[in-house]
Amino acid sequence: MSGIISDNQGRSSGLVKAAASSDVVKVVSGSMTANAYIDLQGCFTSTYKYYKLFMGGYQTSTTSYSEIGFLASDNSAITDTYYIRTMGQYGNTWTGTTNEHYTAMNDTNGFRFGNTWNQQHTQGQTMEVYFYDPNNSDQTQIVHGIITTADSTPMVSSNLTMGFCNTTTAKHGLRLGTSSGTWIAKGHYALYGYKI
Repeated sequence: MSGIISDNQGRSSGLVKAAASSDVVKVVSGSMTANAYIDLQGCFTSTYKYYKLFMGGYQTSTTSYSEIGFLASDNSAITDTYYIRTMGQYGNTWTGTTNEHYTAMNDTNGFRFGNTWNQQHTQGQTMEVYFYDPNNSDQTQIVHGIITTADSTPMVSSNLTMGFCNTTTAKHGLRLGTSSGTWIAKGHYALYGYKI
């Protein structure tokens, strides 16, 4: 095939094979531990404008929801109100009827991305959350996330969630928490930073 270029070499036309970039960096990652929360201290800096959190395979010890909150520069939890709105779909089998649901909530411990869908199920969950410039103190922090859950009935759910934390305090870290009980020591998390 003609016109194929490799390793980011420029050409006026044709396909370009992109080389790996140092503009995307894993900031922190780890395994979920059997604690009420896991603090990712100092993970937000001015080095990156965009951040993306991945969580997968996690489970809570009791009927509860994940709560993803922010930490201030002194590593204390930011307890201003976290607002979210969720649009989602669910069904009681992989092949059955799909239903829609809409929720809204606010809480002072963090964003409940899977609000109304408990996360103690043994199948584990997956979550992605996007943050823009959390170190910025000129605006409230708007987030966007998606979470998929499954349980043993089998009930499956996928939720698209958007929200904001009602403070302009600069955010320096994340608290991966639960609304009650603890995490179970299974699953993983990773936070990536993206340069402009």
